[in-house]
Amino acid sequence: MTLRSISVEVHDLDRATTFWRGALGVEFREVVTRGRNGMFGTLPDGVTLKLVQSDAGADTLRSRHVLGVAVADVDAVVELAEELGGRRVGEILRNHGRVHARVRDPDGNELELYSA
Repeated sequence: MTLRSISVEVHDLDRATTFWRGALGVEFREVVTRGRNGMFGTLPDGVTLKLVQSDAGADTLRSRHVLGVAVADVDAVVELAEELGGRRVGEILRNHGRVHARVRDPDGNELELYSA
């Protein structure tokens, strides 16, 4: 089995694209999928990250998403995420040279960050 794509529903497509591009360096292309605007980008491992405009009300998304990502510098990604409208969830954990943190994007989708 191979994971090919992850779809993340967002309220503000521009803000979400800015967040994911800035925090993780994902480059996106515009698409329309099933009549909804989206931005698709490819993660370093070849998995497609699909940001899709929500058609739900302003305060409600149908679901929340959690993505686990290995990054070169957890602290730097947390800092960038906060600068781009995200927020840290809990403390950054450090254990035997490994670093783990959690942040939420502007829509509340969560990124689990692990040291590479």
